[in-house]
Amino acid sequence: MAKKILILAANPRNTVKIRVNQEFEEIKEIFRGNKHFVVEENLAVTPNNLSKTLSRHKPDIVHFIGHGKGEGGMTLEDDDGLKYLVGNKEFTGIFKHFTIECLYLNPCYSIVQAKEMAHIKYVIGMQGAIENKTAKRFSTEFYSKLAQGEDYESAFEFARSTVELIGLPDTEIPILFCNHGVGSKSPINFWRMISWTIPSWRNLFKLIINILPAAITTSIGAIVIIGIISFPTITEKYDIEQIKPSIVKIISQNRVGTGFVIQKIQNKTYILTVAHVVEGDHNPTIKFLGDNKFKATVRNTEAEFNPNKGLALLLLETEKIPNNALPLNFSEKHLADFNLALEKRDKIIFTYGFPRGGADWAYAPLNFSGTKGRDLLFLGGIKEGNSGGPLIRGEKVIGIITTNLEPFTYATSALTIREFILGSGVSLP
Repeated sequence: MAKKILILAANPRNTVKIRVNQEFEEIKEIFRGNKHFVVEENLAVTPNNLSKTLSRHKPDIVHFIGHGKGEGGMTLEDDDGLKYLVGNKEFTGIFKHFTIECLYLNPCYSIVQAKEMAHIKYVIGMQGAIENKTAKRFSTEFYSKLAQGEDYESAFEFARSTVELIGLPDTEIPILFCNHGVGSKSPINFWRMISWTIPSWRNLFKLIINILPAAITTSIGAIVIIGIISFPTITEKYDIEQIKPSIVKIISQNRVGTGFVIQKIQNKTYILTVAHVVEGDHNPTIKFLGDNKFKATVRNTEAEFNPNKGLALLLLETEKIPNNALPLNFSEKHLADFNLALEKRDKIIFTYGFPRGGADWAYAPLNFSGTKGRDLLFLGGIKEGNSGGPLIRGEKVIGIITTNLEPFTYATSALTIREFILGSGVSLP
């Protein structure tokens, strides 16, 4: 029996225009004359017709085109063709009532929804904002390989390699989640975030040695080795969500940026950010998770020495700071040790921030590229508004995002941060 692909799209009149029909026609053309696949569509998805469309077509593969708001939800259309924002719980919940083999979420920041689709065997989401031309080319390359009989993981790898080869931007944004426990008698729930960077053979060998014995011991016949994995699963030994309350949105007169809690002493809370975020404003507004807002005082800044990459220390004097907004710990590694540690790629490096046009507290992973002077260089989906955000590896801050100069994101290392904070007369936890 032919597999059914359902193309869903929502492009309200009062949002940025997406060439929905063109993307649909290109995917449809890929499968024209292919007896193994049937392509159906609903290019104006509303809350009223989404469940009806899924019930009518009973698709094996769902491809969704539209606008994502990350933690803020997913954009559909109302009956008048205008924007209708659906919460993540409601959007992901409807898919739990259907047996779907692969869900492809093309909107920006759709990693938020993808993580909640544990009942679907393969889910593709976007871990940040992505250029339309990259998103469209990635999806057509992915489906081209499916049409040729390739499996989902091989098709995803091929799509990544192709967009990288032709030099398109944001190639690291698409992420494939694989849940190989679905449809199996095994109780194992194997989740892997595949980031198709190129690891060394030594790291690949270590990965196989670490995973294989556990898989054999836990469930004979349910062994899963997924592609080339350079990073572990998004859920490591600790829950990265616990870091979010310590990340703050900084709203100054001239711009919006990110900061994070570095010390709490009685009624004093210290926030670290970068100087250009608060330039010209000595009393910026600080917003915590849960919409608690306070006025801060700029305690110290390096702006006069380095306006683009200088640090800034802010002070909040109030006892009303949320209890879960705890100081983040800094790595104590010297700069010379960073290359050795980060090139291992044994832990995810990520940040939370407030990218322009994106969701608040948006998660963004980065790939370590090297060092330049005392700066750390990364490749990743960092946008305006992420400046001042902490770079997290393991449970510690390894740096702070200072600026984005294509193709690199620059960050000041934890060593320099510690010197600045201690030089400002503030102790660290």
